[in-house]
Amino acid sequence: TTFFSVGRLVTIKGYDLAIKALEIVGNAHQKKNFEFWIFGDGPERNNLEALTTRICLDGMVKFWGWQELSFIQEKIRKADVLVHPAVWEPYGVVVLEAMAIGKPVIGSDKTMAALDRIEPGINGFIHKTADIEQIAEQMSFFIQNPDQIDKMGKEARRTAEEWPVERGVKSIKGICTAMEMVR
Repeated sequence: TTFFSVGRLVTIKGYDLAIKALEIVGNAHQKKNFEFWIFGDGPERNNLEALTTRICLDGMVKFWGWQELSFIQEKIRKADVLVHPAVWEPYGVVVLEAMAIGKPVIGSDKTMAALDRIEPGINGFIHKTADIEQIAEQMSFFIQNPDQIDKMGKEARRTAEEWPVERGVKSIKGICTAMEMVR
């Protein structure tokens, strides 16, 4: 199972939480049958790499750094599950992007896109912010049930298809109209 994350490597994204969860997963699964790819760069990269080494996950966590969009898209099509463990995320477009290409999502309850689009157990999972044990349980679910990756991925894609651009435009126009009426 290949988990992946995409974003700036900063504290609020919670990548350290996902790595700590993988330590639990690794102990439960003898450190096999999974990888974690992290795409992005930022001030936390050295700390995250040091954490990965300290808990003996070198070789299982791959830091890709900043990459062109086409490279990331090519790689994540080969990956399985987006992990978005943010401790705070105003929206989280990466959740929508992953679902649009048919990837189930593990997202925090502080990621608005996760709350907006994830149907727990159907197209992904939502975990309580900073709950490392729960993140580990959700990752382990996909390792133990690889058939669910495709099934939940198809549901993620179905969810994405329910939100075409036209629906978003209509929603925004409705909000603007309501605001005009209030003035």
